[in-house]
Amino acid sequence: MTLWNQKQRERTTDHEGNTFLLSTLEDVEWANYLCRDALLRKSDELGGKTRNFFESLKELIIEWKVKTFYAKEIRRHYRMHPMELQRRLNELEARGLLRCVSRSNKPGNEYEIMIWDDYEQLRSGINIMGTILENLKKEKEPSHDLHTTFTNPVVKAETSIR
Repeated sequence: MTLWNQKQRERTTDHEGNTFLLSTLEDVEWANYLCRDALLRKSDELGGKTRNFFESLKELIIEWKVKTFYAKEIRRHYRMHPMELQRRLNELEARGLLRCVSRSNKPGNEYEIMIWDDYEQLRSGINIMGTILENLKKEKEPSHDLHTTFTNPVVKAETSIR
């Protein structure tokens, strides 16, 4: 973000003659805003489709007000192919998010959700960046910049040509 806003940033030179830009809290705030969703998806152990399925499954179970559910009911509700549903349920079970209460061919497998707040915990871990940024804003005086530096290759190229 600092390089994106380089025309609005003051160039600084260190004691060795290297020119660089100082990041502002605004730069960090924008970077935090732009990368939050990507960081959340990348730090999640579930893939995107499985995560979406699991979150909608949790909402459905809350809506139905039941503790356990049958795979057949879920397949009918979401109109999923049986193999796709089985893949999703197997992955959730392997990760410890679901538990198979009973296995049966006639009524189908009965499942129970074991962990309800995994995504919220993950999200709170990502949101800690925003909390740290807010603390920095409270501590920071208006005249000081954040001490994170990014070198500016354009400025270095200009100085080496001269």
